[in-house]
Amino acid sequence: MVQMQTRSLVSALIAILGIWLLLRNAPDYTSSIFVALTDREDIPATFLWLHGLHLLINALFGALLIVLRNRLAHWLVPNEGETAVQARSFLSVGVAVVGIYFVTLGAISLGQEIAMQQTENVNSPYLFWRGVFAMGIGAGLFFGSVGLGRLWAIIAGLRHAGV
Repeated sequence: MVQMQTRSLVSALIAILGIWLLLRNAPDYTSSIFVALTDREDIPATFLWLHGLHLLINALFGALLIVLRNRLAHWLVPNEGETAVQARSFLSVGVAVVGIYFVTLGAISLGQEIAMQQTENVNSPYLFWRGVFAMGIGAGLFFGSVGLGRLWAIIAGLRHAGV
């Protein structure tokens, strides 16, 4: 096992996810604006608005992760110290990161559904339920991540004890 400050590493991983969320849709949005402004293609305003909504939600979640990374790291890894990195800590962080991704994905789907209803009076049950389920799965993973890490440690302990 590697000797390191566990909470610092967790904080860095959360910040990396935040940066990824901030930047992942920027190329799509900027290219759509460029094409629309140079009159190379007729892009509907709804399409640009949806791109903007994606960018806004990702930027919001990304910025929140960057700003709250130390609090989240403290919640995920309550015992700080220079110790060998435990698998349960990394499992907890990994599950929480996947949960955050699903919550963001769900928020985007729900935002698309709302945008389509307001601009085109089109109702999309697919987007609505995709958003609801993604946010539910994400919240479950995020809030259950510490418990899953503890369960992992118990199972690994039983396996090593020969039970």
